[in-house]
Amino acid sequence: MSVCFPRGYRAATACCGMKRSGKDDLALLVSDTPAAAAGMFTRNAVVAAPVTVSRRQIAGGTAQVVVTNSGLANACTGERGLSDAWAMVDAAASALAVPREHVLVASTGVIGKPLPIASVTSGIGRAANRLSAGLGARAAQAIRTTDAYPKTARAELAAVGATVRVGGWRRGPG
Repeated sequence: MSVCFPRGYRAATACCGMKRSGKDDLALLVSDTPAAAAGMFTRNAVVAAPVTVSRRQIAGGTAQVVVTNSGLANACTGERGLSDAWAMVDAAASALAVPREHVLVASTGVIGKPLPIASVTSGIGRAANRLSAGLGARAAQAIRTTDAYPKTARAELAAVGATVRVGGWRRGPG
């Protein structure tokens, strides 16, 4: 386990048709309770719709859900891309009964092609029904594009009176 290594985190995946391989291309990561959140984003002047949306969402300092799709980057897709990113936020908030403000989105893949948003929002609903702490590795696979392998990490620190568990995943060189 990695991303679900901390207690109270669950993940799930779905196939929404964005990868030519037909493999899962959507991942949900959900915290059972609202969590303190911070983000690092590109400094590039040109950003994808999910970056714009997640910058706004994370400004509140709390998150509970991350929805990531791979295969299509939802970049250079204009107003439709922004609408699609917000539709992902709304679908996750509704499916998981969490505040809209606690949902972050990320996309990776081919630039300039719009998301099949009906399939993506349907996939979010399917994934929400399959959440499990045991699916973190599968979720790490789902966010891959051209990466040779999933990139995950976990650590545990015993402190006085408590144990701290951290888990993570990433894609690409970042």
